Amino acid sequence: MQRHRLLRPLAAALLSLSFVAPSAARAEEEAVPAVAEHRFDLVGPSVGIGHFAAPSSDYSRFIGTVAADARYAHASGHGVMLRFAYGTNVWGEGFGVELDYLYRAILAGQRDVSLGLDFTLGPTATWLEHDEQTIARGTHLGGNAGVSLDFRAFNFLLSLGGQYRLLIPTDARLDGAPAGPAHAITGTLGAGFTFY
Repeated sequence: MQRHRLLRPLAAALLSLSFVAPSAARAEEEAVPAVAEHRFDLVGPSVGIGHFAAPSSDYSRFIGTVAADARYAHASGHGVMLRFAYGTNVWGEGFGVELDYLYRAILAGQRDVSLGLDFTLGPTATWLEHDEQTIARGTHLGGNAGVSLDFRAFNFLLSLGGQYRLLIPTDARLDGAPAGPAHAITGTLGAGFTFY
């Protein structure tokens, strides 16, 4: 009888440990958020090809592009992006800067490994320098919209994106004729680093 009295407290202690340990492990797992609260991405260089057109003067050319992005996204999905872009062909070149609103949607995965979409929208400022006679040179102002499919694994990322830009020349005349807006559509592939 004395032996049973000694074994009961020991069995109760073992049973309490078996239930407390898993619950503590679950609490630790729940304490780690599925999505990083703050995430910073540096993407670049991104290289790609695209099409540049000015319908008012029947101008149409293919271009090559290089870009670098700095992105920030909060766990809510809202963020901001700063992009520097360069486009060129055999007739000239252009330099651009964009400051965009960003929205991030996670398609699969969690904070360490994930696949997601970044949607961007904002203003564009571009400088064009070329030998063409049918499109305006100098400063163009306008806007851009883009989307990228991004794969993130720990501190590395791979980004496949597409962008549209509307560019309006600040000089509204071209050899005595109106200089209309230009349109650029580009596709890019880039790699970089992500921090969270």
